[in-house]
Amino acid sequence: MRRPLAALLLILAVVGPAAPAAAARPQTAPPATVWPGMLEVELADGTRRAPVVAALDAVAGVEKVLPAFPTSSDPALARWLTVEVADGTEATVAAALDRLPQVASAARVPVRVPAYDPNDPRRAEQWHLDRIGARGGWSVERGNRGARVGVIDTQFDAGHPELAGVLFRRDGKPGVERFAPGCPRDARYSEHGTFVAGIAAAGTDNRAGVSSVGFSIGVVAVQAGVPEAGACLISPRWSRALVELADAGVRVVNLSFSGTRASATEAAAVRYAVSRGTLVVAAAGNDGSTAPAYPAALPFVVGVAATDQRDRLWSGSNRGSWVDVAAPGVGLLTVCPGGYCNVTGTSAAAPVVSAIATLVAADQPHLEGLQLRGRVLSAAAPITGVTFDPAVGRGRVRLDRAVTQRSVRLHGPDRVGTAQAVGHEAHPGGRGPAVDRVVLVPADAPGDRGWVVTLPAAGLLHGGATAMVLTGRDRLHPAAAEELDRFLPDGGQVILPGSAAIGISTAVEDQLRSRGHDVVRVAGADDAATAAALADAIIGRSNATAALVARGDTFADALPLAAAAAARGLPLVYVGQDSVPDATCDWIRSQRTVRTLHLAGGTKAIAPAVEDALRTCAAGLLVGRDLTITRDAGASRVETSVAIARRHFGSSPTAVSLANGFKWPDAVTGGALAATRGAPVLLTTGTGAVEPGVRAYLAGTGTTAYVLGGPAVVSDATRQSLEAATR
Repeated sequence: MRRPLAALLLILAVVGPAAPAAAARPQTAPPATVWPGMLEVELADGTRRAPVVAALDAVAGVEKVLPAFPTSSDPALARWLTVEVADGTEATVAAALDRLPQVASAARVPVRVPAYDPNDPRRAEQWHLDRIGARGGWSVERGNRGARVGVIDTQFDAGHPELAGVLFRRDGKPGVERFAPGCPRDARYSEHGTFVAGIAAAGTDNRAGVSSVGFSIGVVAVQAGVPEAGACLISPRWSRALVELADAGVRVVNLSFSGTRASATEAAAVRYAVSRGTLVVAAAGNDGSTAPAYPAALPFVVGVAATDQRDRLWSGSNRGSWVDVAAPGVGLLTVCPGGYCNVTGTSAAAPVVSAIATLVAADQPHLEGLQLRGRVLSAAAPITGVTFDPAVGRGRVRLDRAVTQRSVRLHGPDRVGTAQAVGHEAHPGGRGPAVDRVVLVPADAPGDRGWVVTLPAAGLLHGGATAMVLTGRDRLHPAAAEELDRFLPDGGQVILPGSAAIGISTAVEDQLRSRGHDVVRVAGADDAATAAALADAIIGRSNATAALVARGDTFADALPLAAAAAARGLPLVYVGQDSVPDATCDWIRSQRTVRTLHLAGGTKAIAPAVEDALRTCAAGLLVGRDLTITRDAGASRVETSVAIARRHFGSSPTAVSLANGFKWPDAVTGGALAATRGAPVLLTTGTGAVEPGVRAYLAGTGTTAYVLGGPAVVSDATRQSLEAATR
């Protein structure tokens, strides 16, 4: 008997009465998120309003200064002003106002619009749309039929009124792609593809039936159902379908099926799709088990658990460390062949996530699959109070947050997982530069000083062809192994900074070679010598004429400096507080092309005598040449990071990274975002509002902000303050 390698679709549907469709209402473009020509200004503590108005009026670009609450005598409200400026000058004027000592903050004024609700008569019965904040999300992004989610499933009722104009083939023509013959209508699960497509993209705002999460998005519908023992199962050809959808440029693909056995062919198809920039979303399965279910448990797939109306894990949902996120999946009203039905299971939860990701892709078309993954996970609500919960992963998804967030939190269950999240953002595959080698650095080291061999290697990341991966010193972490397989599937070069005493151990080195990698260790006798050896390797690639200098006994200034090294391809060497190590001096003496040294930190961090010593080191080969030495420093490590950013990234970066200035591990691979996204690393204490210097640097830029680490490292309050600063 024929036994296809198929996965049962474990979900029950109850069919309800059908309703006719109606013509869709024309959609209008969502409004801007900030008001043009307007700023909100908070005066500093102790500042009287009347005298400062004249000072604000004198700032170039300011047209009018008004009290925000003119009739109130409350001192707290009296501190707020509304400043009108010429259109297009908002960011410049905000930055100028922020520099005034009388001003605590100056920011763009956000636009508030009524939350959008469609006119579908049964919308009120769809509790899941309220739970994910759909109304707020639709106020910003409602998609269009050109923004399409791929759905590989049993089969689809293309004649259903709510799917009219929704289903497409890969070539963009209306219809259904057929990778399998399909099933009789009375076969179990034959209705499955219809309701999955309905949850994601049923006709919305058409005065008929139900609404969908994706509102106006389309579906690339792939029929993969085959009849077997009275059921409609998924043909093994689904993996081929995934590859072809990825080749066609479909950016999100939904897989609402599962099984307990892994398949190497399926894993290969997923890896390929990810490499093409496609996000793969899969149902966790409905066995109530912690055993991995596939394809949800495959690397890079977003595994989705199901929650109920009270934000509790549905009892039948699988759960485990391989689950990434949860979505409503109990009693969801959607379309079924010939009508409507209520469905329950992770098969219903997965298209909720897929539709959200597709709306994010419509809102930000430059994002690749793994970047979309980061946006969806970053927006999830931690419904159990735990950042990572084996039951619900990051928590329950939020559509409103996913399409409005201005910051993206990159973190994992441990420091290695956080580095992997950074790698997904920096090197998502698809249209980005291909990675041809990896720098593997330690997550743990004697004295927790892994940064001393990691940060000087940042310059190797310049250009984007080299990735940085974090792992344990004495074992190859599973997340690190996934990244190596993603970047270098056929072996390739792995660079190990530092000796086995503080860098990656020889045991891991042997493991890497057994996996087919060419392993190159770059090390010196001590920290300074290792930095010098890495500097030689960087100079050999970039022909840099400048070098960066930081203290080798504290990471606070070296961390943001490493981002500059990655962005500009510059070497980073170490000095002491009041002396220059022999290895650093020898390196400077040997460099004929280096004319400029950029020091990080004030004279308390690096004494003036160090500058003299550096010039002496250079004198042997720089006779008759000027050696320029600059300092980037502030009153604190936070202010120093801003000074470094201004010098090496300018005043308007396209992206920034925010890191805890007192805990290095979550930010140590942030140089990858500097190399590929132009993002400087700014420091913070991570416990409250972002510091004034950071706020002034970001004021009104609208830049993408990456938060490196979980809420325990950079708090949610700090993240919210960061978002406000960029508006």
